[in-house]
Amino acid sequence: MVSENQINQKLWDLQDLVDKLDGTFEGKENININRVIIDSREAMDGDVFFAIKGNRLDGHEFVNNAFNAGASIAIVNQNYQHKTKGNNYIIVNDTFLALKKLAIASRKRNHGVIIGITGSVGKTTTKDILYSCISTYMNAYASPKSFNNKWGVPLALANMPINSDIGIFELGMNHFGEISELALLVMPDISIITNVENAHIGNLKTIENIGTAKSEIMDNMDEGCYIILNRDSNCYESLEKKANKKKLNIITFGKTVKSDIQLLKLNITDNSISTVVSIFDKKYRYNLNTNNKFIAHNSLPILAIFKILKLNLQSIFSNLNFNSVSKGRWETIKFKINNGSFVLIDDSYNASPMSMNYSICQFDSLKVSNNARRIAVLGDMLDLGEYEFSYHSDLIEQISESNIDIVYACGESMRKHLDKIPNNIKIYWASDSQEISKLLLRNICEEDIILLKGSNSMKMNIITQEFINNYELF
Repeated sequence: MVSENQINQKLWDLQDLVDKLDGTFEGKENININRVIIDSREAMDGDVFFAIKGNRLDGHEFVNNAFNAGASIAIVNQNYQHKTKGNNYIIVNDTFLALKKLAIASRKRNHGVIIGITGSVGKTTTKDILYSCISTYMNAYASPKSFNNKWGVPLALANMPINSDIGIFELGMNHFGEISELALLVMPDISIITNVENAHIGNLKTIENIGTAKSEIMDNMDEGCYIILNRDSNCYESLEKKANKKKLNIITFGKTVKSDIQLLKLNITDNSISTVVSIFDKKYRYNLNTNNKFIAHNSLPILAIFKILKLNLQSIFSNLNFNSVSKGRWETIKFKINNGSFVLIDDSYNASPMSMNYSICQFDSLKVSNNARRIAVLGDMLDLGEYEFSYHSDLIEQISESNIDIVYACGESMRKHLDKIPNNIKIYWASDSQEISKLLLRNICEEDIILLKGSNSMKMNIITQEFINNYELF
């Protein structure tokens, strides 16, 4: 998420790049370096391609692809044997370590305010909306997509323009120590923990352990920095205790009376929400262009950021734009069919028990016409370990008590529980999203409203693309 003027700005000088990577340059001079990439398919003129060895693929196999697509220079390991004349290389001991070195150098040279965001649910949404709001007031940069892991965070940092007034970074994790390592790169001045819930509980076993892992974002924050905490969330007390021990300034948000930023009222209509909040005991009203009350909660920590930066709170309300939210996060798409239309709510980016519960609740509460059918297209929730059976059982119980008319279920975990759904709800099942898509496309009617959700690895987003391929937008 970079403004046009930043894209056109030279990101790194060649000699500076060589020095920061402790590498050796081979090639020609006068190279423009505008962007850092690790995916050869994205390459264009001015790009630096880091040949990273990942879990499945080795980037060194795609160096020539990157050059053919326009990359200006490749960062390769010393044992790379396929250098070609006319291309530019920086030779390093370890390309992944080199990328982290560049990330650290980028953080050190930037004098703006750096914001880190973590939490079980809502990280990317909060990041996207914050960027949309704050870029109206200053030169802002945010990590693209969901670049929140050990490869994505250093890549995002390495691409941060030197003149950024604000840098916004998302930090994710599956295990202990991951956020601490990422926070060492980001060194946030302000951090947000959106919530602590049961995502990745299969790896970390308990909510308390998840809270401990999320709290690692504070590990590399200096005394006097700000931490923004959800007062309604699990593990609030332990997070507050750690923040006090670190001598951080704490700002809280939520529905709890003691919250510094307290949500007082939500009035939901078809396409918007009227909101009343108390910000340090002063009431404000604002409207949001979304009908999802759970996404609306993501506006609260953004208000805290504006308070910390002493920006005009009243002016933010006209810039809280939920159209900026990344694809696959409660994205409402309307399609033509026959003489009418149907609606797809694409919430397919990922699914934990908490986010699945939120989505089903919100979907169930939507006002629909008498002829409309509520259709839930749901994939397995993954990374639940020993809790896989119980959480899917809870999900089926929630569906059984809802107004949902039809369920299209995808995956083995969902299959184990479908016999518990009452007879008034129609059920279809397939092992993968491709097969579910074929079933679904044959059975769409006017006025249908469809919810699409499942863990990222279930590839539920394929279904959205099939709708786009087969139906005209309304």
